[in-house]
Amino acid sequence: FIPLSDPRAKKGVDYLNGRGISLDGDMYYDIEEEGIVFPYYFQNTFCGAQIRFIKERVKEDGSKWKITTLPGTRLGLLFYGFSQNKLLPQVKGIVVTEGAINSLCLQQAFNDTYGGISSCPWKFIAISGSGVSAHQAEALRELKEKGYKVIAAPDTDEAGISMFNKLKDANAITHSVFTGDTEQDWNDVSKTLSKKDFVKWFLKQVQIVD
Repeated sequence: FIPLSDPRAKKGVDYLNGRGISLDGDMYYDIEEEGIVFPYYFQNTFCGAQIRFIKERVKEDGSKWKITTLPGTRLGLLFYGFSQNKLLPQVKGIVVTEGAINSLCLQQAFNDTYGGISSCPWKFIAISGSGVSAHQAEALRELKEKGYKVIAAPDTDEAGISMFNKLKDANAITHSVFTGDTEQDWNDVSKTLSKKDFVKWFLKQVQIVD
């Protein structure tokens, strides 16, 4: 794994730029796998990573393969973008996406709109898939009980609806938000709007979960 500032990471930088994502955020480049590395931490201890390939791969059965997980990474105990330490004092709400790319594009847009990470009241994190583990649900429920808004922001497809239902059934969220388009995820939408307009549009879609 090398920093994105390393000239050898140019393919990764070009990939992120193509998706409208800046280099601000916890990311690296995997030279061997040719992918963006998203590290995971638990209370500031590195616990593993996922690698998003720049080019999708195809398995023998014809299915597409775009992400691999570093062996030993226990995704069900982790969140991308959240080490499960105490949140910064200005944070009032948590938004949970499926994947790291979506959480990054949202966080960058909100940070820019609110004047930086130190003043942004929203924290965007990812569960690294549509599955929700018991630990993840419990961690989010604890945040909800502490008074934080916890917003589920899955993709608008079958897997995303499943994620939403799991979080709702676990009483782990206060609100939800969807793109409303089964063909677009949050990163897709972000590329069609300015950051400020994207933030406004996102917040208008948020609904209370009964």
